[in-house]
Amino acid sequence: MLSIKETAKTLRISEATVRRFIASGEIRAVKVGEQWRIIEAEIERIKNEGTGRKSDELVGKGKETSR
Repeated sequence: MLSIKETAKTLRISEATVRRFIASGEIRAVKVGEQWRIIEAEIERIKNEGTGRKSDELVGKGKETSR
């Protein structure tokens, strides 16, 4: 299980964004004591499927470059 900080680093998004996604239910997490924890399978789901929001570009979804 990953912390918010570890999740943010893995997905290359801010910790505030991870917290916002948890609050909105876009990232499933469990509270252990006073800390949120995200299971690795959830990180993989987000990498593969995204959260369904436009901000998926932040985790490499939908970002195409044409040169």
